[in-house]
Amino acid sequence: MTSEKHENYETPAVENKSAETISIKSDFISQIEAAFAKRLPADVDIDAFVEKIIDAYLDSPQNKRYDDDFFLDIIKPVMVQIIRLKDGLEKDCRTFNGLLSKNDVINALSFAQKALDGIREEFVDILDYYDVVPFKVEGNKFNPLKQTVVKPIPTSDETLFKIVSESLGCGYERNGRVINKERVSAYVVEKVTE
Repeated sequence: MTSEKHENYETPAVENKSAETISIKSDFISQIEAAFAKRLPADVDIDAFVEKIIDAYLDSPQNKRYDDDFFLDIIKPVMVQIIRLKDGLEKDCRTFNGLLSKNDVINALSFAQKALDGIREEFVDILDYYDVVPFKVEGNKFNPLKQTVVKPIPTSDETLFKIVSESLGCGYERNGRVINKERVSAYVVEKVTE
């Protein structure tokens, strides 16, 4: 397994994957430096601090020189929210099953509807906490950077090619960067063979 030194901010090549190393974008590094510059005392060498963090992040788990707690602190807020959501869902399942065991189907369905609405709201809160917002591309022209076709509609009309027929689910982005593309149905041209 080969790897490049982290001075160029490249990750080690992964076995059974492409031999090329994957470069981390410099704007990502700039954002990290800017974020730390706002929070660290003026006498801290930001470049050296960021270099250490990136080195630690890029190290393989066998060579890691930093405690797992450092990375746990980064992901802990979302993990806590997911754990609470899981625990609440388990409680809701017990209540729902209890109602069903009493043949109280109407109350069980009513409870299930309220529980599902609550779970959806909790997911919205988690996304809001991380500044992840839903979006839908305006107009009907397909945008491959923000949309993915999950339901192709065959047509012989070439003028309809990649025209979006319907949005099937929001996309999600954070600070203008797409995390998950909007799912759409769009026209695809089928050649008619005679």
